[in-house]
Amino acid sequence: MVAALLPIALLGAAALAATGITYLGPPRPIQSPQTFFPLGGFQRMKGGPVTANPDLIFLGTLLPNDNSSVERWPVVKALDQFGTLTGVKAVDGTCGPVPRGPFAGQLACSDATFDWSNVRYTSRYLSFSHRDLLKQVDTKVTLYQRMTPTELALFQRYTKPYCGNRSASGCLFWMDITRVLPIVAIGDYVQLGVRLMSHGDLAVPLPTPTNAGSITDLGEGGETGLTFDQLRTALIAGKEPQPFMETEVDVNAEANVITALICHADSKRPASVCGRPTIKAILKSVK
Repeated sequence: MVAALLPIALLGAAALAATGITYLGPPRPIQSPQTFFPLGGFQRMKGGPVTANPDLIFLGTLLPNDNSSVERWPVVKALDQFGTLTGVKAVDGTCGPVPRGPFAGQLACSDATFDWSNVRYTSRYLSFSHRDLLKQVDTKVTLYQRMTPTELALFQRYTKPYCGNRSASGCLFWMDITRVLPIVAIGDYVQLGVRLMSHGDLAVPLPTPTNAGSITDLGEGGETGLTFDQLRTALIAGKEPQPFMETEVDVNAEANVITALICHADSKRPASVCGRPTIKAILKSVK
């Protein structure tokens, strides 16, 4: 039995529709709750940035339970402060069999997230490039979007793809590659996987399995995902979608780190964004 969802005081439907699905509420003055990691999982790149221009690169997958779905939430909130995202679609979680590994054939449910397959970003301050490298069709994992030379250079710097099987497009990236995805690069900083965010930010625990022989998530205990609208409206309201969840804290903390790194890469422009006290405080940790 799924835990009952807590009602949230929401904006009117007309107001939500007018702001667009990338609007996740105003900036919140929240910094990383991890004292020793003020930049979350971001670290300065060895050897310098892969591009000379202010650019945010996101390399992820469309696989169920991949951390890419989690990290898209703070990335969207950060990008929305510097420009306009179009072509974005809302995606609710779906359930299907795990294609391989120790849970092969069992049921796993993906998280609600943003579909960036046809995304475009318009900004005076930075560019945004995104690729989903893998997707699942039925129970088979296949290559999806090809990387540009710049993206491939970033990918090869931080991953070691298994090339035992080759296709016309090169190495076939297997499931173990997802342990370091998503890769998020901003200027001369990079993050592999996630640190501040987790699947628990988008889902609530199930008290019991849904049925014998199946699981609802690859995480401990099993979870069921909240819908896209439940997550988004909670963020807009500045409240947690469920008791004991930290969605609002984690999304805003990560979004503020990303925002600060964008400001660092682009001479702290615009001042209306980069001059916020929270962003200035985070920038003290940026070299």
